[in-house]
Amino acid sequence: MKNLQFEQLKLSVKNAYQVQDMSKIYPSLKGILKETCELFEDIEKEVVMISGLTLFSGLINNVQGFYFDRHYSANLFLYILAPYGAGKGSINIAKKLCFYIDKALKDETQKEFDEWKNGNPKKGEKFKGKRKMLIIPVDNSRTGVIQNIDDNEGTAIFFETESDRLSNALNTEYGNFKDVLRQVYHHEELNFNRRTDDEIVFRKDPKITVLLAGTADQFIKLIPSVENGLFSRFCFYLFESNDEFRNPFEIKRKKAQKALDKLAKRTQEMYNVLKKREKPIIVELSPEQIKIFVEMFSKEKKNIIEHLSSNIQGSIHRLALQVFRVCLILTALRLEDKNELKTTKKVIVNDEDFITAFRFGGIFKQNFLKVMEMLPLKAQKKIPNKEEKKQEARKRFAEGESRDKIMKDLKISRTTLYRYLN
Repeated sequence: MKNLQFEQLKLSVKNAYQVQDMSKIYPSLKGILKETCELFEDIEKEVVMISGLTLFSGLINNVQGFYFDRHYSANLFLYILAPYGAGKGSINIAKKLCFYIDKALKDETQKEFDEWKNGNPKKGEKFKGKRKMLIIPVDNSRTGVIQNIDDNEGTAIFFETESDRLSNALNTEYGNFKDVLRQVYHHEELNFNRRTDDEIVFRKDPKITVLLAGTADQFIKLIPSVENGLFSRFCFYLFESNDEFRNPFEIKRKKAQKALDKLAKRTQEMYNVLKKREKPIIVELSPEQIKIFVEMFSKEKKNIIEHLSSNIQGSIHRLALQVFRVCLILTALRLEDKNELKTTKKVIVNDEDFITAFRFGGIFKQNFLKVMEMLPLKAQKKIPNKEEKKQEARKRFAEGESRDKIMKDLKISRTTLYRYLN
């Protein structure tokens, strides 16, 4: 698919963006993420894929692309939203890919601490070494978070399966670092006063990834409204409970864990190769891809403003950035699979990866519309027969009936109608 003709590529991207089917993504994945997904099935496979994609965004900080007026890294913010016991914990499977990276960093810190302690420090003297880790705690103070980010050279992953732990921290006097999360999304400079040395620390170009999971109640504690600055920065993935009871003793699950351990070691090798590079790999879109990208999101923004609200156009701006960041992730995975991470300086996004990025973008869009609808309508009674209403809305719209009349007759919101028709 390297040299698709422009019109064919444009049609493929349009179709990929509109078809909300996670199963369509697996065949086009490459490398470690694809091999990880192949170990699992059904909803577990979906959660592993979407959470694995997000975690990889925090491991490839030396893969960058120019977007507007600066170079961006691939870092994503993802919230997985599902009922209690639905399987959100499967994000821990993807987390295992990071095990050896996180362990190596913590072992390095422990070694430095032991050397300091064996050096007979003065009474009352505190260890001033860097506390290195990949995954930093969310139950943290604002100063502590920035200190952790600084200690890890401006990179970190926030990971939490129960998002109310983050909500609780953000609602304390010393733990409110919402502004930090908003800043790091666009790699904006952080600064804080290091009290022990009475020193102001500046951390340029922070590269932070966030992966959270929770229920609807937990989510609303964190992001209570669409107007909240964090809403537009997050990708969302929603799913319902699976009524089937899975066999926890299957032998294939043990085999999957062994395979996952090998993939975690391979992930560490990928991480180390990129970290040792003096200069980042620069990822670019082709002229044809740029034209399609701009056309797609120009149309999307126009539709959102016309049929929903101009107040959420920021979500479309950031959806576009999310799609571009997915392009970076997929390109890095492809380069690792071809053993080209060491030698590549600049690369054009493969057309297949460009299409796949829009598949993810379509899923992110539909889920953020669902979440947006959920926030203002949470207290209302759930509307039955959704599929029937969806088909009826599409039929009436095709027959030329106005949107306002369809909304009134079917008792649906403007957001719901937009989602039904797109």
